[in-house]
Amino acid sequence: DDAIDLGTSGARFKNLRLSGNVIFHSGNGLDFSATSDSSGSMSSELLDDYEEGTWTATVNYGTSSGTSATLANSGGTYTKIGRLVTAHAFVNVSNTNSGSGNVYVGGLPFTVADLIASTGAEASGIISYYTAFSSAVNSLRPRAENSTKFMTIDCNTSATQTAATTLTAAIMGTGEIRLTITYFA
Repeated sequence: DDAIDLGTSGARFKNLRLSGNVIFHSGNGLDFSATSDSSGSMSSELLDDYEEGTWTATVNYGTSSGTSATLANSGGTYTKIGRLVTAHAFVNVSNTNSGSGNVYVGGLPFTVADLIASTGAEASGIISYYTAFSSAVNSLRPRAENSTKFMTIDCNTSATQTAATTLTAAIMGTGEIRLTITYFA
C-alpha cells in the first residue's frame, strides 16, 4: 500500500483515461508544479480542494453584527475551487426592524483572504437583480473586505453616477437583491 509509483521521470505515460473517479487522500491533489510560468510569486501549484454547498445570507445594519433584518427569504450557493470562492445569494428583506446605517450582507461561506497590500477591498461582484427599494439607485456592486465573512454594497444615487455611496437601510428598505461575488479564501 502506498509504495508504487505509476511511471518515472524517464518513463512517463501520455494520457490517462478512466471510467471512474480519481480519488485523492486528504492533503493530496493535482500538482501543476511543472508549469511554473508566472512572473509573480507563487504560494501553491497544488489543486487540492473542490467543494460545493449552500450558505445562509444574513442582513444587518450599521455594522456586520448590528440590527438584524427580518428576511422573507434568503438563500445562497457556493463553489470553491482551490482558494477561489464564487458565492451566489438572494435576500428579501421583509422588515428592517428600525435598523439604520450601511447594509451588511453576511454569512459568506469562507473568510475573505487578505491578499492586496494597502487596501481592504479584496472582492467584488455583481448584482443581477434588485427590486422594491425605498429610493432609486443604480450601478449596485457588492464588495468584501479582507479577513471578513460579509460584504457591503456600493451604489449610485444619481443618474450622473457622481454620488457613489454605500447602500443603507434607508435606501434599500424592504427590497430584494440577487448577487454573485468572487473572492479568495
